[in-house]
Amino acid sequence: MNAITSAGLHSPTVEAICRAANISRRMYFNAQKVHWAGCPELLRQVIDGEMTVNLALELVQFDHDSQRLIMAEFYDIPPRERLAFVRRIAQMEAAQVVTVTTPPAATSARTNAEPARFAIGLPSQADGTCHQGAPA
Repeated sequence: MNAITSAGLHSPTVEAICRAANISRRMYFNAQKVHWAGCPELLRQVIDGEMTVNLALELVQFDHDSQRLIMAEFYDIPPRERLAFVRRIAQMEAAQVVTVTTPPAATSARTNAEPARFAIGLPSQADGTCHQGAPA
């Protein structure tokens, strides 16, 4: 036995951490992904228990600005419907039906106290012009 392990200075294994926290390995690695890819506001909601790791895991597929914009919409959506909302946006974005962007008016007139709202550009015309609207 070397001096490091006998002194108790070795780092705990993933299994030991999971046992101590009473979580699965999958939950550990999902939380790790959220920690690495989540914006600070997202991490704070998970830590405070306001958002599940599973919902946060769906959100981290977006960039930080998009995460913030989508979370701003959560105030209008019941908690049980938020996961489906995020998945619907991801599917629509993957199909290139929508893009998550901050409307120009929201960025220039917004104060720090009010959350940003997001717009989803939905193709509406054959000429490629878009109108702003919420997902169906």
